[in-house]
Amino acid sequence: MSFRPSYWSETDPTKLLLNSVQGQVRRAMVAKALENPDEELPPGDYLAPRLTAEQRQGMANLHPSLMGGEYLPDMEDGEVEIARVVLDSVMCDVTSVRARRLPSGRIGYRVVDEYQDDPESAAEFPFVLPFEESDQPLTLAELVEFMSSTRKSGEEYQRGLLERHWESHYHPGWMEAEEAVAFAVAESDFYPQLGDYYERLGARKCREWIREERDNYEGKRRPAGGHFGM
Repeated sequence: MSFRPSYWSETDPTKLLLNSVQGQVRRAMVAKALENPDEELPPGDYLAPRLTAEQRQGMANLHPSLMGGEYLPDMEDGEVEIARVVLDSVMCDVTSVRARRLPSGRIGYRVVDEYQDDPESAAEFPFVLPFEESDQPLTLAELVEFMSSTRKSGEEYQRGLLERHWESHYHPGWMEAEEAVAFAVAESDFYPQLGDYYERLGARKCREWIREERDNYEGKRRPAGGHFGM
């Protein structure tokens, strides 16, 4: 958890390209090409950070899930994405955690999702961050604290970029614990262990929910007074 990366030391053009591509499916294609030299990169027009409206519509016509990440706001100059949260929703919605150098020399952070392009929605339901600047890149522990303390105003389940989705989707009999925590996953080009950390956190949350379900079930079976039989 003490691992601290550098956000701007990468010089490999393909890895820089991977971080700049916003679409989730397109990023996966670039990542696959990175891992396997025999894999071809997507056509040049589809390697741009953001697709044109016509390209997005063409992909949407194939399947809505291909739109994941394609409606994120543009990166600011010198900005990098240090983590993202991907939802198992119809449109594979993505939330992006970003870092940029500030004139002061410090690092500034912001969190955006695919509804930030709508000024009204962005203003009405902003992300509230635990802090907005740091002197150096975050350690893995600091990033986890940042993500788990960030909340989105105006929502019933506010706290945590993943946890709020887990909580809102967990309903015994409709969506069980394992399905709820699988609904939101984390990934990062800079923190390879981030996804594993949230997998473990999700598994722990599942155990808590299952224990609560069992206790509630046993409580309902127990007669008033806490005794069975005579």
